[in-house]
Amino acid sequence: MKKNLPTDEQIKKLYDAVKNKTKKKAIRLELDCDKTPGLFNSKIGGVPYWNPDMTYPETNNGEKLVMLAQLNMSELPENDVFPKEGMLQFFILNDDLYGMPLDEPEHDGYKVVFHKKINTEITEKDIESLEIPTTLSIEEDDDNLFPVTGEFAVNFKNEYVFMNDCDCNFNSVLYDTAKELGIELDEDTDSYDLLDEKELNKMINSTSGHWLLGYPFFTQCDPRNDEMAEKYNTVLFQLDSEDGKDGKEVLWGDLGVGAFFINEKSLKELNFDDVLYNWDCG
Repeated sequence: MKKNLPTDEQIKKLYDAVKNKTKKKAIRLELDCDKTPGLFNSKIGGVPYWNPDMTYPETNNGEKLVMLAQLNMSELPENDVFPKEGMLQFFILNDDLYGMPLDEPEHDGYKVVFHKKINTEITEKDIESLEIPTTLSIEEDDDNLFPVTGEFAVNFKNEYVFMNDCDCNFNSVLYDTAKELGIELDEDTDSYDLLDEKELNKMINSTSGHWLLGYPFFTQCDPRNDEMAEKYNTVLFQLDSEDGKDGKEVLWGDLGVGAFFINEKSLKELNFDDVLYNWDCG
């Protein structure tokens, strides 16, 4: 049965209203192959900052995790979400699932750590004494399955982003907005009906890449149901696949993307004990 679709003018009006309603500020990350990040800098992969007095992240079986990324808060652009200092780090297991649990709430394959203060007296020799695996030390291992090869420096910039079809909340926002505008949509109408392929891909790909905050991008679909989406309502960190140079790359399976989600209240409290981690690929 053919759907009763709005006119092109109504569709444009609808999507302009959705963009206006969902517009928010996010921080885009740009990976830089030409810089060599230091111990205290933001980076993807490489040797992590770590205080030797703290217990290093590991699985319940004692297998040490590998640092996926660290973000020095003092290097972020002006924002009203993250603190002005400290180090936020993401660790995952070097296995064929990249540490992603198949059965929640068992999630010893990943951990998010926040250091409120950075001890600048710690040296790389101090870190070497911990004998922890890094993307630099494991890249020649035959059993290396880690999604990051080498290390990347990171640059940041603020951008405005908008919700798109990747987010599990999008259809409800679309219907609510249409109702507010007096535009009738059939019950099963979605963005695939309203936009041509070029415009649809442009919309979906607007959230691809590497981000703090904003809206998620998935190569498949949002793993969160309604209850989970309400609980994990904030994109804490998203890392997409990207080719670098000199052998550096980020590759989640077959050109996938990885992300960490947190509750907005927990982020304000700097409580990273309950974070949802997911990756998918096409």
